[in-house]
Amino acid sequence: MTPDSAWNWMVTQIWQIAVLAVVVGLIVRGLAGRHPQLADLLWLVVIIKCVIPPVWTHPMALFSQVRSILQQQEPSSPGSQQVVSISVPSAGSG
Repeated sequence: MTPDSAWNWMVTQIWQIAVLAVVVGLIVRGLAGRHPQLADLLWLVVIIKCVIPPVWTHPMALFSQVRSILQQQEPSSPGSQQVVSISVPSAGSG
């Protein structure tokens, strides 16, 4: 594993855990004291995610496509603006 790929792996793992923790935190806050067992189970899912490798690294995933589009674009001059368009493949027509 190269240092760049290790760094990408760590960043991916961190943002996935952060998003999961925020979602679980909002759900637990909504449940408050009504379902403490469910709240414990949801936090256990966050803990388990901490030891599972990152997911969502498929080349067709949305974030993978955004990253590849941004990497393809050349750096622009400091005052200019760029518009990034993302095309999402359709499911097919038949």
